[in-house]
Amino acid sequence: MKKIFLAIVLLLSTGALIGIGKAPSISTPTQGDMGGKSPEAGNSYEDCLAVVAEKGGWCELGNKYGLLSIASNDQSLGPAKDTLEAWGGAAYDADSKTMYFTGGGHGDSADNSVYSFDIKKAEWTRLTHPSPLSHLVKRYENLAVKGQYSKTPDLTQYPGAAHSYDGLVFRPETKTMYYFSMRPANKFTVDNIEPTDSRILANSYGRSGQYEFNPSATEFRHNLAPLSWRYVGSIPAMYPKTAMVNHDMYLGLSGQIGKLVFNGDEIVNTKLLVRYASWGDGSMKYDAKRRVLWLIHDSGKVLLGYSLEGELLFSTKLAAAGKSIVFDSDNNLLVWDGCNSVASYNPEKNKWLVENWKNMVSPCLRGRVYSKWVHVENDIFVGLSKASTGLWLYRKPRNK
Repeated sequence: MKKIFLAIVLLLSTGALIGIGKAPSISTPTQGDMGGKSPEAGNSYEDCLAVVAEKGGWCELGNKYGLLSIASNDQSLGPAKDTLEAWGGAAYDADSKTMYFTGGGHGDSADNSVYSFDIKKAEWTRLTHPSPLSHLVKRYENLAVKGQYSKTPDLTQYPGAAHSYDGLVFRPETKTMYYFSMRPANKFTVDNIEPTDSRILANSYGRSGQYEFNPSATEFRHNLAPLSWRYVGSIPAMYPKTAMVNHDMYLGLSGQIGKLVFNGDEIVNTKLLVRYASWGDGSMKYDAKRRVLWLIHDSGKVLLGYSLEGELLFSTKLAAAGKSIVFDSDNNLLVWDGCNSVASYNPEKNKWLVENWKNMVSPCLRGRVYSKWVHVENDIFVGLSKASTGLWLYRKPRNK
């Protein structure tokens, strides 16, 4: 039986599975192969392109203080860095080359501010300020402390700050951002609240929720005023993973992937694509050339590839720690760990190439990149792992 199984692990062109049950080939160049060049700080996009033009490598893009350069001095809701670092992703508008960020959550931060970074201008912008914590939700379903509630914004209008993971996605059709929010931050609690208190929201608003945001400061989009939010759904979304597939939006949860079903502006259901054995965070990306949904799951340990019919086509262990996926011009998958490793995977050859750099981002945060890693153009990639640095522009070494 084992021989028969291994015999069908052939090239994708045969229509068979690739890499399932088979250890991938992994090549890891020494750090000397990379030239040992420290990342250089360059303010403009053009400056950074010049830095990496000859040998590839890394260049710090924009203000070296990153998001912290425009964050509010008022840190009473929690550290501004947690918008990015507390298990947060980004939504990316490929047309305008702009990344959008919001996050926080749990005991880290209750600040639901939205920020943007224009890659071509190398410029940060704060789009919104924190929503007031005017309402209450049960801190836990089964309260350890009777009458204990968490302070939140009005969740019928705005999302609470939450770990976004891979739950931020830009929808090109509407030019709006969708936020698959988990439970809102429980950083601020109050006890002995009477159940009739007018500030208490229905239990459903203290769980997962979906919100749509118009990032334009000047124009209405999808019937949303500039820089405004809309509550659009209550699909349970633990460790969300999102991907746009043509005009459709797909949602990956712990153990299943489904296509979202809309009724007007509202998300009403998911059409199940496949169930899989999984737990933990990760990310998801659609591969239009292969028509494959790629999924990093099991807290960044496993890479799966599913057809749009739900068939498992690829399965491999990640060669380097990472929860982020982009595609290069050869349609290889690139996974960045947030620090010194970029792993490239060729699915047809079931082969990994791991680039280890001597001096990359400093400081850096490994394993929490998610969707903060994008292909801008012509094998130029931009990523972010820490709030206290600029974004990092990357080009693969030309001889690789």
